[in-house]
Amino acid sequence: MIRTIVKNQPHIRKKTHFPYEIAVITGGNPILLRDTTLNILKAYQIPYEKITIFIQSKLEEELYKSKLVSTTYGRLIPTYTTTRADMYNWIQSYYITGTPIVYVKDSIKYIVESSTTGIQPLKSLIQLIKLGFSECTKLQTCMWGICPTLKTASSTIQYGLFHLPGSLWGFINPGPLIQTTQSILEEYERCIQVYKRFGSLIQYSMIVAVECVHAPISVKSYEKAIQRLVKKYSNYITIQPGSPYTTITLHTPECKIIE
Repeated sequence: MIRTIVKNQPHIRKKTHFPYEIAVITGGNPILLRDTTLNILKAYQIPYEKITIFIQSKLEEELYKSKLVSTTYGRLIPTYTTTRADMYNWIQSYYITGTPIVYVKDSIKYIVESSTTGIQPLKSLIQLIKLGFSECTKLQTCMWGICPTLKTASSTIQYGLFHLPGSLWGFINPGPLIQTTQSILEEYERCIQVYKRFGSLIQYSMIVAVECVHAPISVKSYEKAIQRLVKKYSNYITIQPGSPYTTITLHTPECKIIE
């Protein structure tokens, strides 16, 4: 049973055999969502009634309803936000604390995994979700995710501080404990905050979600975002100058020996 909610009344949904919520983050393009992410979720047999699509404003609601197939999602929710950081914070207040949420972007083309036999489509998204939240529970952390790019790793699961891309990740909703402020690079900020609060993140290093489009960001805006992030979390970031973009990596702070 779904109850009527207001901003200060977190969302509760009755548990089913799939006790997770799927939160789709949109960027104003319902056709893109329809032809990519919703198709992927359907192909992996994610229950459509557990899929909630979050849009920015009430004005977008009719547009999305007119372009999407109603049997491919459960709810369409305006967030009344203007920045990506505010949207994620709003969604956290929408679900009750402790809710296991899988966040996905609206442009996922396919999900692949690497193994000893090569690169192939991900076998089971449901199994990945179950394992991710199970590992979070065992490790007493709240966040799991995948890798930005495929790489050779000694283990398919790694623990520590990593950049978990915003295309696909899981969150045991920590409520107001984690709040992002960056509209660009907000996923880096979230990973650092989770590590500082819970001591570790979980990364499936052999799995990647490939997006078909990426929102354009000006070099100037990107560089300013890096400066703000480094100023706030300098102990957790390594800067690597490059062209056209500077890149950053996350690392755990070095232990200092007090003599």
